Amino acid sequence: MRLEAIETRPEAQAANVPGMKSLELSIVSPELNIGSLRVLVMALAASLVARVLPALEPPAPASRAPAVFFVAPDGLDSAPGTISRPFATLSRAQRAVREQLGRDRGHSVTVWLRAGTYELSEPLAIGPEDSPRDNATVSYGAWAGERVVVSGGQRLAGWKALSPDRWVVEVPGVKEGRWHPRQLFVNGTRRTRARSPASGFHRGLKFDDARRVVFPAGVLRLWDNPEDVELVTFVEWTPSRVRLGKLDLTRNAAEFNVPIIQFFDQPWGQHIRGNARNFPFFFENAKEMLDAPGQWHLDRRSGVLTYLPQRGERIERADAVLPRLEQLLVVRGKPERPVRNLHFRGIAFSHTDWQLPANGFFPDQAGFFDTENAKRGLPVPAAAIDLQHAHHCTLEDCRMEGLGGHALRLREGCKSNSLSACAIEDVGGNGISLGLFDRAATEADAVGGNVVRDCTIRRCGLEHAGCVGVWVGIARETTIAHNELSELPYAGISCGWRWDRTPVGCRRNMIRHNHIHHVAQLLADTGGIYLLGDQPGGAIRGNYIHHIARFSGLAANNGIFFDNGSRGWRVEDNVIHDVEDGAIRHNDNRHEDHSWGMNYCDVRPGDAASARGITARAGPERTRPPKDTGPESLPIPSAKETKNERN
Repeated sequence: MRLEAIETRPEAQAANVPGMKSLELSIVSPELNIGSLRVLVMALAASLVARVLPALEPPAPASRAPAVFFVAPDGLDSAPGTISRPFATLSRAQRAVREQLGRDRGHSVTVWLRAGTYELSEPLAIGPEDSPRDNATVSYGAWAGERVVVSGGQRLAGWKALSPDRWVVEVPGVKEGRWHPRQLFVNGTRRTRARSPASGFHRGLKFDDARRVVFPAGVLRLWDNPEDVELVTFVEWTPSRVRLGKLDLTRNAAEFNVPIIQFFDQPWGQHIRGNARNFPFFFENAKEMLDAPGQWHLDRRSGVLTYLPQRGERIERADAVLPRLEQLLVVRGKPERPVRNLHFRGIAFSHTDWQLPANGFFPDQAGFFDTENAKRGLPVPAAAIDLQHAHHCTLEDCRMEGLGGHALRLREGCKSNSLSACAIEDVGGNGISLGLFDRAATEADAVGGNVVRDCTIRRCGLEHAGCVGVWVGIARETTIAHNELSELPYAGISCGWRWDRTPVGCRRNMIRHNHIHHVAQLLADTGGIYLLGDQPGGAIRGNYIHHIARFSGLAANNGIFFDNGSRGWRVEDNVIHDVEDGAIRHNDNRHEDHSWGMNYCDVRPGDAASARGITARAGPERTRPPKDTGPESLPIPSAKETKNERN
């Protein structure tokens, strides 16, 4: 008689014991008697003991396979979360992760998301209880390259045609006051809220003071919903957005309860007051303004959304989404217990909203407020992905798109996190916001060692035109490398948040090998790279910056702009050309406040061998060399002649 044991590994492991295998026993014998049977049973028992006991003993962490759960849009939360019987929701998967970590916090866990859209009813909130111990990890990823979307939106259905070019749909909950979304996405692309003018801008504002405004003749109208109409004005380097105040159509005037122009009364604001009549402005959100394909309006009183389809678009068959949430993923660790080793890969985060505060939104710069105003707790746009006290967390190969506020924010206590090979676009606010508004109160609150690498960041600031691709506030040892930033209304990269030389903890930040082009398309007083304050040990190296415009404002736009108090940078091997107001500018600091190597100003990539090498390395390494041309959302004036800056 011969006993054969054939190992199999079923999809759902027996008793959920890692490494447990089932046995298929085959008896190969021409005859079987009682003695043989006794031998068989003893052999079987010995085999099982030999195999089960090692499986029950905890192996070394490095050798253990992670616990695995699956989620699919057509799954069931009552299922066990296996590949054939997946969960349906991220919240159920999160509960399974917590349960697993409760049994063994040192055991890694992987959650695989199958293809489809996961509509959230509330943000996924992750805290210390969702965080593993030691070198274990918790990972959420798209399965085998499938397209996975985590959405804060709600699909629209029930469209009716008023005419071939005008469709309506009733949005449940709007007229009842439960929500009033400000964004609409059709087939993955943002659509324009009804505005006047339909494209471009008005100019010609006159101010008695920052509260009383006289408009050019003919631009104010007797709109049906003046209380919901918004005035958006570009004030040099930042926008203001406010609902219309008391109207006087006979004088083409409006009066507001709050100042609607930032810095109007500041002693240094002469250029603000003197240039106000040239500030671009437009009105938004009246049904009467609907006059161009792709525009829409949502009536707060009736709950009816009116949409003018684009040419060839079948809106009744389209994927039309209104966002319900302002945030999708919120990670909140604690100073004494940060969230660690949390990873996301291959996931698209889409469809968030932003609500205008009752008194309007008047940010100081980059969609935020300066240090003193930030202490007052003035509201700023929420970030779709928001981390606080998070260590060694990563987002890789993810997309952040179709967002009303900021895309990603790293707050207090975020250390050694990484964003790599991600695409960020179609964003209302900043692409990435990283750091604090003031010196960290404690070491635990300090932000440092974070990396943004190999990302493509474009078309941010669509709701708040003063926003940037990457904002680094008070932070240290940050690396912003090999990214491409384009089609932005203000700066590509902004680093620092102190308007004098007071040391606040900014140091050794590295901005290197980025490709920055076609930025500063709407606002003024900025650059492809914009710097503030004392930042010893930092480096601006190997960046390729070109096609920097100046559409509005009096202050210059440059390739690299060292603003108030800037000090301590090493600047070398940067290539800059086709810049409206000069390659490099200093304000309230001097050339000697920094260390200089060779930089190539007004040198195109083909003009110098060294420049060719620099431009070939700039941008995401997966897609180099970068192209020398790019999108031109606005007319780009020819650059002024500047000389190479060398020291």
